[in-house]
Amino acid sequence: MTRLLCAAGMLAVALIIVGCGGKSEEERAGDILVSEGGAKERVSELAQKGLPHLKKLLESTSSRTRLVAISALGELKGNQEATNILVGITKGKEPTDTYFAAIALAHQGASEAKTVIETLFKHNDPYLRQGACCAIGEYGDKALYPLLDEALDDPDPSVRTAAENIMNRFQINR
Repeated sequence: MTRLLCAAGMLAVALIIVGCGGKSEEERAGDILVSEGGAKERVSELAQKGLPHLKKLLESTSSRTRLVAISALGELKGNQEATNILVGITKGKEPTDTYFAAIALAHQGASEAKTVIETLFKHNDPYLRQGACCAIGEYGDKALYPLLDEALDDPDPSVRTAAENIMNRFQINR
């Protein structure tokens, strides 16, 4: 099974912080990767706490906490500083952070997402090529759909599956 966590799944996976006993904010943020629902609302709630708060969470050593913060940055549509942070994350060394940052950029509708997606499609890591497929689905720019066609011929079966799933989910015809 692929490690594919795509577009709508990104927000469903990134469940956040409210009311987890005596835990720190960082621990609560990290605890939310599995939830019964309300993910989008919780991510939006975290995003409303603002960039300084999200920047602090991004410094966490917990990848779960960082993923939640990255998802919340994606909710800050039109916020250039949030966009710049996400672009920086996509250039980092942590593949999972890069994967989710690309999808968050796409969710923002940021013009920078297109370049990030195109770059990730050329990456040697198939996991990041999968992320690019997911980001195309979230971004919805028809000019990027030919990349999904290319991904159907990717040497890695998980990338092919990701492209096929996105094309089916968003009813993109080959």
